[in-house]
Amino acid sequence: MSFFLMQHHPFHNRDSLDPLGHNIAFNFTFDNNQDKSVEQLLSEYFPPSAYIGSQAGHNHRWFNGTAFTRFTALSNEWMQMPAFETPACKGWYVDEDYVSSIQFFRFAKQPQTEQVMLSNVFGMWKTPDGVWQRKPV
Repeated sequence: MSFFLMQHHPFHNRDSLDPLGHNIAFNFTFDNNQDKSVEQLLSEYFPPSAYIGSQAGHNHRWFNGTAFTRFTALSNEWMQMPAFETPACKGWYVDEDYVSSIQFFRFAKQPQTEQVMLSNVFGMWKTPDGVWQRKPV
């Protein structure tokens, strides 16, 4: 079995906001204790390899990376889980040239193992004149 998590708040603030995951000054995501609680809960049902990614959008930024870091992961396996953040309806403070966004996820079943994998991710954004464009990589 494979699972892809879709949630509002991302797991971690990252770099400049709070690299250690404490959420002392910025509480936009789960803190490191909440991250570990989620990992423990999910591990009760399936191994980390069953969770093929997560999508969130609260921080209004584009981010493609991993859900957990060396400061917040319980194991190396959890550090491998992909995370995708979408700016959603407010655009992104770094680039105010668009007003809305969406990410598309394509999943494919591996013929040899029957396991479902994430095969493609791409973003679209809407410019102020109402035109949807594919987000540059």
